[in-house]
Amino acid sequence: KKPKICPPEDLSTVFLGFDDVFRINEKLLQDLSNLMNHVNHKSLDADLGEALSEFVPLLSSYKMYVGHSETQFAVLDKLEAKKQFKELLVALQSKITVGHALNLRAYLITPVQRLPRYKLLLEDLINHTPEDHLDLKRLKKALEKVKEINVNINKSVDVTSRQVKLVELAKKLKIVDLVQADRYYVRDDEMIFISNRGKEKRHFFLFNDRLVVTKYADFKIKFDEKLCRVNIEDDSDQSFNVYSAMLSFEVLCTSEEQKREWVNKVVELIAKFDTSLSRKKEKIEYAPLWLPSDIEKCQICGKSFNFMNRKQFCIHCGLCVCNGCYKGRFVFNGVNKRGCDRCMKKALTMNKIVVDDEVCRRKSIVMKSNKEDNIILRLDGVDLQRIRSNANARKKLPAFEKKNENVKKNETEKSVQCEEDENLNQLQNSVEKDEKEGLKEKTVDTSKQLIVSETLPTESQNTNIEKVEKS
Repeated sequence: KKPKICPPEDLSTVFLGFDDVFRINEKLLQDLSNLMNHVNHKSLDADLGEALSEFVPLLSSYKMYVGHSETQFAVLDKLEAKKQFKELLVALQSKITVGHALNLRAYLITPVQRLPRYKLLLEDLINHTPEDHLDLKRLKKALEKVKEINVNINKSVDVTSRQVKLVELAKKLKIVDLVQADRYYVRDDEMIFISNRGKEKRHFFLFNDRLVVTKYADFKIKFDEKLCRVNIEDDSDQSFNVYSAMLSFEVLCTSEEQKREWVNKVVELIAKFDTSLSRKKEKIEYAPLWLPSDIEKCQICGKSFNFMNRKQFCIHCGLCVCNGCYKGRFVFNGVNKRGCDRCMKKALTMNKIVVDDEVCRRKSIVMKSNKEDNIILRLDGVDLQRIRSNANARKKLPAFEKKNENVKKNETEKSVQCEEDENLNQLQNSVEKDEKEGLKEKTVDTSKQLIVSETLPTESQNTNIEKVEKS
């Protein structure tokens, strides 16, 4: 009645589902009173089992009330922070004359505590009921129904509390799509994130289908990946490796027990996730596990790292290599990054290099193999002369003709220059051959001495020499 003290929406949240709980218990009280007042019955135990068997199925209506108990008390905490609301509760409590005058919080929690008490009540009744009693069968049936309802309500409460936690985390982590109907919070812990940059403290949030790793201080997202793309390997006592298509890393736990709990829970969730979707398992190319940054030599050529020869980490395999072994940029397994020479050779062998728009704009010369769907980009450090000598050397891409017009013009000029150089070499070889045949003649005199006679060049030879000089 006083919106300023208690807004209507907060009042509805506090008493959500309370009317249903009240009507159910009111009906039970009425049925038991009728049994007590019925003149034809000698005692209450004649039809008690029937009254309870009719009442127990109605307990399923407790699901909404019990499931929102955390939200209910959270709103009540906010209201009790107001001085006027607190004074109002004290005034209302003083007017209660029946039984013990409890506060509002105690009355709200009573229905939640009542459910397990019904189970204990029925078990006690069955233990004190003779085997030949008419109500025994109905009491056992009511007990099974109460157990079933309790299990369902507990599951509902668990899911509801997890969803409330999910909403809170979505606000804290600022992830827009974190709240989903089929997603719920599982657990979170502080552990050590190990990568090529060293060891860093991170906060790990585990959901039923997602793993989120954030920076410890400000909860800034560092890793966010679906669990269906994560693979767990059990390597050591307190650490485990997480492999995914986006990023692979090592996690160091505080104890063996924590490590075992995380590994078992993640493996269990992945199995449930795959089974619930009933989907075909796709072959995932996992990102490499980063090696420690204290490596001193290139893992391909063995050269030591220094100021000029910096260390590089291959995004495709995770090896620590030098600048000389890290020249190529290509698209391999969907990743458009520079990589080591070993991955480049592997990609060429497996025909897994593909072209995307960005790479085509940056790389002017595009080669193709015998298969039409396998396109190979020219990589940094490849000899241009070797590329030109390839039989299948030119493939024009219509989408990039305008952007690469100047580059293609330069390529054409270089190609013409190479042809001219080749013709010039052939011409020079021909002239030298003619000179050797025409300028020297062998004669033998009577004293067996070698006499070399020089002759003047012929008219055709003069013409060839003039062409060489002009060119």
